[in-house]
Amino acid sequence: MLCLFDIDGTLLLKASAAHAQAVHEALREVYGVADPAVPKVEAAGRTDAEIARAICLHHDVGAERFDAGFDAFRAACVAAYARLCPADLSDRVAPGMIAVLEALAALDGVRLAVLTGNLEPIARIKLERAGLARFFEEGQGSFGSDHEDRVELLAIARARAGGYPRE
Repeated sequence: MLCLFDIDGTLLLKASAAHAQAVHEALREVYGVADPAVPKVEAAGRTDAEIARAICLHHDVGAERFDAGFDAFRAACVAAYARLCPADLSDRVAPGMIAVLEALAALDGVRLAVLTGNLEPIARIKLERAGLARFFEEGQGSFGSDHEDRVELLAIARARAGGYPRE
């Protein structure tokens, strides 16, 4: 059985301020977006790329320019997040989550993975600094850097897990 976990709001609580700041810094650096916080774009359930695109389109950064600069945006965002993220996120782990992950990890035939809109390097930093990386092996799960449309992430996670059937 494949068990997928979101990071923000599921594994971690109140751990996204540095992430939002990193996205905004990268938007200013790469696309010259003066005030990325306006308009407020709802982040829940969206990928980093989808959020960044929505902000850029509002600030008259066209889709072609956004796509052309996306690799630079990704690199700038990850670098900013690595700098801004607290060294220890263990106090942000959702209550009871470690016990749940330990219990699931102990079961035969269960694979744990993340499905998140975070860019993969940002997700990995969050998991590492929260002390949760041990539950989620590299090469598994799906991330906002895999596809801009979060709906597509489930198929990616399943394929990486070896096509675990839906249960």
